[in-house]
Amino acid sequence: MKTARFIDHSLKLCEEPVPQIKPGEVRIKVMATAICGSDEKILDGIKEALPHTVLGHETAGVVEALGDGVSGVSEGDRVTVFPSITCGECIYCRSNNSNLCINKQTIGYVLDGGFADYLVIPAEMLTKGCLVKLPSQLSFEEGALIEPLSCCLSSLTHTKMNKESHLLIIGGGAMGQLHVLTARALGAKRVFLSEPDKKRREIAHMLGADRLFNPQEGSLEDNVLEETQGNGVDICIREMLWHWNQP
Repeated sequence: MKTARFIDHSLKLCEEPVPQIKPGEVRIKVMATAICGSDEKILDGIKEALPHTVLGHETAGVVEALGDGVSGVSEGDRVTVFPSITCGECIYCRSNNSNLCINKQTIGYVLDGGFADYLVIPAEMLTKGCLVKLPSQLSFEEGALIEPLSCCLSSLTHTKMNKESHLLIIGGGAMGQLHVLTARALGAKRVFLSEPDKKRREIAHMLGADRLFNPQEGSLEDNVLEETQGNGVDICIREMLWHWNQP
């Protein structure tokens, strides 16, 4: 099989045997893996991954083989993956902040991920419910976006957004656009997006943004105050902009 491994601060295309599975594990034939901004950060040295790890944590595929003792999933199931195993015991896990778990293991960072023809899901991930079946109406490409979409859902849930909320999203990249979709689905009263790129603003309009701002034209603060009768917004989501100034 082919893999894309993180070697010498770059991705190296490798040819390797199909991985064997142990009791309790599942092997997935990968059908789609999205490229996350975090993958770019790893290659730029901004985030860390173990050397020689297969990157890719937004992935979907078909269950191809089951290890002994596996239940709840069958060969041929279409699935996506919650990519992290948390310990459940550290101070962050005990305080319901498991995303900050100090012992977290994540595919594409510490464990081999989805930039490969096949992906092995560890037994612990299965026992913790990290393998999620896809509805038949979703494509594999859509399934690979469930993980970033869930991040948007989590962020808006933590803001306690409601149907009277005015929301400003700064940045119209993938996560900004997914926030537009999520805010619309959750019933935000008005959704604004600030983005200098015209094409991205057009996409946000198609996805349901109520008002679009070009931050290079006029004052964003003044525009927002004008749209909200001087009240401002209830919630502001800022997309990471680190890549804009990269060569």
